[in-house]
Amino acid sequence: MINFVTLTKKNTLYYAIGSTILFMGALYNTFPFINGDSSVYISSGIENTVPYERPIFYGYFLRLTSFKMSLWLPALAQCGILFMLLSHMFKVLLPNITKKQSLLVTLVLCLGTGVWFEVAKLMADIFTAYLTLAFFLYIFEKAASTFSKILYLFIILYSATCHNSHLVILTLAPFLLWFIFKLVGIRIKTLHWPILVLIPLSWAAVCTSNYVDNGNFTTSRASHVFLMGKMVENGMLKHHLDRRCDSKDWKICQYADSLPITGWQFVWDPKSPVAKTGGWDANKVEYNDILTSIITTPNHLFLLMYKSVIETGAELLQCDYGTDLIRFDEKSNIQQTIYKYYGHEYNRSRWSRQSILEIPFDGLNMWYYLFLIVSTVWVAHLYSIQQIPNQLISAYVFVLAILLVNAFVTANFANIGDRLNTRIFWLLPTLHILSILHSLIHNLKTASK
Repeated sequence: MINFVTLTKKNTLYYAIGSTILFMGALYNTFPFINGDSSVYISSGIENTVPYERPIFYGYFLRLTSFKMSLWLPALAQCGILFMLLSHMFKVLLPNITKKQSLLVTLVLCLGTGVWFEVAKLMADIFTAYLTLAFFLYIFEKAASTFSKILYLFIILYSATCHNSHLVILTLAPFLLWFIFKLVGIRIKTLHWPILVLIPLSWAAVCTSNYVDNGNFTTSRASHVFLMGKMVENGMLKHHLDRRCDSKDWKICQYADSLPITGWQFVWDPKSPVAKTGGWDANKVEYNDILTSIITTPNHLFLLMYKSVIETGAELLQCDYGTDLIRFDEKSNIQQTIYKYYGHEYNRSRWSRQSILEIPFDGLNMWYYLFLIVSTVWVAHLYSIQQIPNQLISAYVFVLAILLVNAFVTANFANIGDRLNTRIFWLLPTLHILSILHSLIHNLKTASK
C-alpha cells in the first residue's frame, strides 16, 4: 500500500533526489522561469487582491511557498509536488519498479521532454499536471490509503481553483472519461461522488473569492473580454458583425473592418477596440449581448462548432516548449514586480539564461520531437506484440482523453498556443518511457531464465 506518511530517511533522500532532478532546469537557467503573467500571480497573492482576469489561488501558493522571501522556493516546491505525484503514478503502473528505476525514468523524462521548463515556471500551468495526476491516482490507485485519497482530492480541488481553464477541465473530464472508458471496455470508475462534489465546490471557491474581494460572484470579471478576443481570433466576431451591425447600435461596429488579428491584441493592446470604447467594464453589457447573439443564431452556432473542432485539433499539435519564455526587460511588469517584492533577486532574474536568450529552444524542440517519434514507434511495436500491460493501456486512454479536453478548453475559451498544450503534453512520452522500461525488464527476466 502506498502511504504518504511513511517518511523514512531512505524515502526522504529518494524524494529529495527526484525533486532535485526536476529542479535542475531552474538551476541551469540560474532563476525560475517567468512569464509575463507571472507578475499578476505574484502581486495578487502578496496584496491579497483578486485579479480581473484570473483566480487568486496560485498567487496564494506563491506567497505561501516563497515565505515572501525567495521565488526559488515556489519553484522547488512545485518540483517536489510533481515528483511525489509522478513517483506514485510510476508505482501504480509498474508495481515492481524500484526507487532507482523511478529516478532514472524521471531523468530520462527531463532529458527527453520540456518538463524542466514547465515545472519550474512561476505560472499556474503546472497545476494542470497536478490536477491530471491527482485525478489519475484517485481513480487508478486501488490500494491508496484514506489519507492518500484525501490528499488527492485536495490537490484536485486546489489545482482546479488556480486557473479558470482548470474549472472547465475538471467539469468535463470525468464525464468524457466515463464515456470513453465505457466505449473501449475499460472497467474503471471515473464518476466517483467525491470527484463530482469537487466540481461545484471548485467553481464556488473561485466565485466566492471574487465576491469577497470585489462583490462580484463570478469566476472572472473579464471573461466577456477574453471570449470576445477568441471570437476575434477565430473570425466569428467579424462574421457576425457584418450581418448584425445594420440592425444593432453596438459600439464595436465602427471597428468591424479594423479588428486585430489575434485575441491577445484585442484584449491587451491599448489601441484595440476594447480600449477605444471605454475598457473592460464599460463593454461588459455589449460584449455579453454580442456573445449571446452569436450562440443563439443557428447558422453562426453551427459555424462556431465547426471551428471548435478544427481549433481543438490544431491545439493538440502545438508542442514547442519555451515559446512563452522570452526576454523581459527592466520595464516589463514581471521584472518590476520582482524588483518590488523580491528586490534581492532582481539582478539574478535580469541575468538568467532566459533573460539573455541563451536557451537553445529551437534545437531542444527538434530533439524533443525526435524523442517523441522514436519512442512512439517503439511503443507501437510493443503494442503490436502485446508487451504493454493493461494498466498502461488504460493510462494511455486516460492521458489522451485529458489532452483532448485540455486542447478543447484552451483552444475555444482562450487561444491556440504551445504553452497551454505543453503544460501536460509531456505526460504522453512519460507513458512511453514506462512502457519501454516494462518491456526491457520483461525481456531481461525472460532471457535470464
